[in-house]
Amino acid sequence: MIDIEKIKSEKGERCWDSIGVFGLGTCELLDEYHHCKNCPVYAQGGRHLLERNISPEMIRDWTEIISRPKESDAADKISVVIFRIADEWLGLNTNVFQEAVVKKFVHFVPARSNEFLHGIVNVNGELLICLSIAKLLNLPVVSFDNEENNHNVYNNLLIIFENNQRYAFPVDDFLGVTAIPAEYRVNPPLTVSKSDSTISGAIINYKNKSISIIDEHKLFKIINRKMVW
Repeated sequence: MIDIEKIKSEKGERCWDSIGVFGLGTCELLDEYHHCKNCPVYAQGGRHLLERNISPEMIRDWTEIISRPKESDAADKISVVIFRIADEWLGLNTNVFQEAVVKKFVHFVPARSNEFLHGIVNVNGELLICLSIAKLLNLPVVSFDNEENNHNVYNNLLIIFENNQRYAFPVDDFLGVTAIPAEYRVNPPLTVSKSDSTISGAIINYKNKSISIIDEHKLFKIINRKMVW
């Protein structure tokens, strides 16, 4: 068993920084322990660090840090995924958003595909129902991939979910996910917010864009009603 105090007196209090793995690596004890973390001298140094007396200055500094008011930035922001359909910028709460995918082929479903239900799309090996959110909002339909002149491929699809049921829907542009300060939020007019035909829960003015935030509860209520086969 090594004499820890003798080694410390000979090699220094922090020998691991001078001749150990964090220094020159010339300590002969490395042949036995391979790394300073396995050495009793290093272990004792760690214990002394944790067991050292706390100075009044440290108590004062940490008391000041802990007593500071908590930052409220996170609570004052809402996280949304922002996308565009035709000329309309829209947002959806990220608690129902999963991912965005590109260049996806949509398979027509005989006797089922219509202006609301585009068909079926393969996303990571799972077949998802592809819906038209544009139709729900009475917006122009999303265009197909014009570069390939392919009337079965959408450039951008967003994946949303509720109760383990996932849906895909095409958009013309995908801006991304962002946290928007709550003060940017403007409630829609009362006549609009009470209308059964709207699924817009709020309007946000962000980066020179007027973004209509979709009420996800109303959205899925309509989807569930439309998706009765």
